[in-house]
Amino acid sequence: MAFSTAKACHWWRDVAEKGKDPFEELLLLFDVADVIVGYNCLDFDFPLLRKHYGKGSGAHARYIGHRLKTIDPFSRIRATLGTWPKLDDLLKANGLEPKTGDGRGAIRLWEQGFREELLAYCASDVVALTKMTLLASLEVPGYGRVGNGTFGIASALAAARVARVQEEERGFWMHLLHRAAKTATWLWYPESSN
Repeated sequence: MAFSTAKACHWWRDVAEKGKDPFEELLLLFDVADVIVGYNCLDFDFPLLRKHYGKGSGAHARYIGHRLKTIDPFSRIRATLGTWPKLDDLLKANGLEPKTGDGRGAIRLWEQGFREELLAYCASDVVALTKMTLLASLEVPGYGRVGNGTFGIASALAAARVARVQEEERGFWMHLLHRAAKTATWLWYPESSN
């Protein structure tokens, strides 16, 4: 996997250069990402991050654009199967390493100032979620197996690649049409030499 070459990044809401939003670098990464992945991030993380997008129609469009390219296995499984699976239950059911903690413990770590421990917990969650979303199928306890298109990033990345190629081809053809239109205008309606 690409974990060995991946760059780990983290942000704290109370650490930023003067005059800069602490999450601007994260939002810039979201801008260029093909796919954003998070567990329950559409209903939890994104609403919390919303204030860091700023105000106005451009900020709202950026926020919505990021949400639209997000794969949230929790939301997809909940909407598809009507169940609210815990990440830890899914990891265990699929033979993956279980979580190293839980949300309540993360809050306690934050409140007590144990940043390194909190960072380790969050990083472990990211790795576990990534491994899960790369599976070809997922065992959902009590429901059986679901394909990657329901919960994973393989399908989303393939779709993003196709969309990028289509956009590049569209740009190429629009360029040719524009050149052809300029040529046709010159051929059929030459400027008078008088």
